[in-house]
Amino acid sequence: MTGRRADGQAGGYCACLSLLLAACAGGSSAVPPVRPSARPPVATAADTAQPIAPPADAAALGWMPLASTSIPAFARAHPTYDGRGVIVAILDAGLDAGVLGPDRTLDIRDFSGEGRIPLTEVRLDGDMIRIGAVALRGAGRLRAMQASGKAWGGILREYQLGELPAADVNGNGHLGDTLAVALVRATDGWTLFADTDGDGSIETEKPVRDYLVAHDFFGWHQAGRRAPGSVAVNITDAEPDKPPQLDLVFTVGSHGTHVAGIAAGHDLFGVKGFDGVAPGASLLALKMGNDAKGGITTSGSMERAMDYAIRFAATRRLPLVMNMSFGVGNEAEGLAAIDRVVDSILGANPNVVMTVSAGNDGPGISTMGFPASARRIITVGATYPGAFLAPDANGRRSDDLIAFFSSRGGELAQPDLLAPGVAYSSIPRWDTGEEVKNGTSMASPHVAGLAARLLSGLAAEQRTASASTIKRALMASSRPLAGGRWIDQGAGLPDITKAWDLLKDEDPPGPVIDVRAEHGVSGSLQVETPLDSSITFTLTRHGGGSSERFKLIADADWVTAPATVSLGDSTPVVISLKPTSLRAPGVYSTTVEGWGRDSAWGPAFHLVTTVVTPYPLPRDRSTMRFRIGAGEIRRVPILADSGRGIRLRVADPRGAPLLAFLHEPGGMPFRAGQAQSAGDTTRAEFELDGRDVVGGVYELVLMAGPSTGVDAELEINPAPLRIATLRRKDSVWITRESLPASPSARPPVQPRLSAQFVGAERGIATSARGSADQRLEFFAPAWARKVTIELTMPREQWQLFTDYGFTLLDADGRQITATPVNYAVARLEAEIPEGPERQLTIVLSPGFADGASNALWTAKLAVRMYAAAPVDMGELPEGPFVLRPSPVALPSGFYPLLTLITRLGDRVWHQEAGLPDAPGPLMP
Repeated sequence: MTGRRADGQAGGYCACLSLLLAACAGGSSAVPPVRPSARPPVATAADTAQPIAPPADAAALGWMPLASTSIPAFARAHPTYDGRGVIVAILDAGLDAGVLGPDRTLDIRDFSGEGRIPLTEVRLDGDMIRIGAVALRGAGRLRAMQASGKAWGGILREYQLGELPAADVNGNGHLGDTLAVALVRATDGWTLFADTDGDGSIETEKPVRDYLVAHDFFGWHQAGRRAPGSVAVNITDAEPDKPPQLDLVFTVGSHGTHVAGIAAGHDLFGVKGFDGVAPGASLLALKMGNDAKGGITTSGSMERAMDYAIRFAATRRLPLVMNMSFGVGNEAEGLAAIDRVVDSILGANPNVVMTVSAGNDGPGISTMGFPASARRIITVGATYPGAFLAPDANGRRSDDLIAFFSSRGGELAQPDLLAPGVAYSSIPRWDTGEEVKNGTSMASPHVAGLAARLLSGLAAEQRTASASTIKRALMASSRPLAGGRWIDQGAGLPDITKAWDLLKDEDPPGPVIDVRAEHGVSGSLQVETPLDSSITFTLTRHGGGSSERFKLIADADWVTAPATVSLGDSTPVVISLKPTSLRAPGVYSTTVEGWGRDSAWGPAFHLVTTVVTPYPLPRDRSTMRFRIGAGEIRRVPILADSGRGIRLRVADPRGAPLLAFLHEPGGMPFRAGQAQSAGDTTRAEFELDGRDVVGGVYELVLMAGPSTGVDAELEINPAPLRIATLRRKDSVWITRESLPASPSARPPVQPRLSAQFVGAERGIATSARGSADQRLEFFAPAWARKVTIELTMPREQWQLFTDYGFTLLDADGRQITATPVNYAVARLEAEIPEGPERQLTIVLSPGFADGASNALWTAKLAVRMYAAAPVDMGELPEGPFVLRPSPVALPSGFYPLLTLITRLGDRVWHQEAGLPDAPGPLMP
């Protein structure tokens, strides 16, 4: 949301974009975070940063890429069908209420709890107000407005909000300020006061009321300077003589503000005519993500936000579109609890359209996240808009391309369609310079805006349409982009004019047909052999009516389908594969379309089949070569042995630029870094530590740039040993399982094994019930310079969550780093500055789909601390040996951490190995 998981700002995406995107006018002017100092700085980042390009220039360049979906032509033909009369709810990380553009906002609410401020009664002592350790002048102001009851106060502490610059709420360059607020009940309701300019008084401050009541907001700032961001207020009544519930709605992340501008921005940045997709729509900004913990949702926040939006729109009798630019990785497609929640809510509200970002874990197959895997939503993948791509030699702009990061289907026949995944949009002032963001997070609100325009036109003509009809119209209007299959792009890129023509001129489409696939969910995926040569799809029709006959058309010659199928309420369809056509290693995907009598609405259903035939892992180093055309990708599935390290290297011998991506079995991006680029002087290299390698099919995806083909050369270099370690007290056994060498190796060369001491490791197992934070403490010694914490949990448990936070705090409770957990395996890394031994705290924050859940969850953590430099231990003997004393003192509960180094000729492999004490007797 992840900015979070759907804006493509992490994991090497930005570096890879340099191969694909045109240079931006003005260049990047991102300012490094401001570090605290003894005195307030003369100017902060928010004061000095410049936009990546002037907003007027961005508008002229088409950096809000409306032309990709034919919006300018539609707007000229239907200028009032701009979203007016429609509510677009942005379920995200909040909205900065003070930015120009997404300012037609009906309400801003926080369901995450990030801004919850505990309140206590405050004493008014003369002209002084004392709120905790903060003293403010202006008590008379409170007395004058106080209609009855007591005065209440609360504290916001910046250090709880994450990192600079966003957590510097008052914009003074320091992280750690304590900011106080005071509340009284006035004659017109609850009123809040804050010392926004830091002068120690509220005497001249404006009163702030709940955003829904008065659309008030405020911002802390240095005297004479603008606030870095704006704060809205939610105040909810409690019992008599009790303090109200206070939530300050601020944006520690800029994701929600950027998304809102795409969906419904109007005159963005004050530039007339610089609009989002549906500039006439009204916005609801519903915060469900806690950005201080990495952008995570909290238990039940998704469901509460959806419920609020639906009730809000129903009360006002207005059409509703909900957008959720969010997603985490599926461990078992179709089983996520939140998918069932979303489908249940939408099933009870069939006219509510909901768009969800597909996720940014592409280009590997089977990477669709949840809740993008829900059935009743519109799942949106991303393109690179032509406006952001370099022109060709004749100055012509390129067509949109399928974005490499856009998540793909496999077990799921998704995404449903694509939309522009790069845009220049609204952001809080503290994020100036980052107006251009990329990801399926940017694509999903684009489609939400399209839906709002269509609903606006229908309302103007006093007509309605169900959410399924809006989805079908957008998909039927879409055109496929070059180089993609259904699992890459769904129906393709929609055209709003064609979608409107369908809604205007045609009878509604037939009943919704649900597809369930063997070897998957809505799509069939077979990995490895032997293959089932026949696959059954079950079609279920929703909406009743008489039986209808559909014509089946396949788009590949390795699949055979019946010519027609007669569909009643539930009907099986069997398609046949030709295994002889699938023997060559690679990834094959095909779609069988079901066409009814009315072809204007496109196919009524799609039967999507994907087959993966892996390359066997070679016994020795080997090289493969692939010719990849400009803008094309090549999928290279490789069958790996559990526990056996592998090194993959790829480049074009001529130095042509290419991208390489690695996915683990099941689709998860490679845990040590998914994306790399190769070019004139560099090559992409992935080293799979034997400790991490799981048995199954890894998918390497190679991608050429948009204008130059490549001759990719891939070297696969498997380790000659599997290695296991065992220790009791000072005795160590290294178990070496030699693997078959190439028959050409005469005589066989024996690998040599040596070791380095690199640090210390400790295993922690934890379990708890419900969603309360779990805190785990350990001590970092003075010699530690880096810490890596790996978390694993049962795959079947993952489906219970919508999110899971993973945060590391220092001894003062300040955040060192935070990351959202995207799969049942996650890694957190942080540098440790020099200093004495200190306590660090791991915070685990489970977010359940069911806000009332008290389910038991378990997790295992490996805490690894690394010294500044390794200590060489020399070559290791064949049998057991005595581990000499550790070169550094190990903290309590920690044991030695080694790097084992295997050498075979000129080749070297590294594998980490922890050495815990083993229980019971040891066998060498």
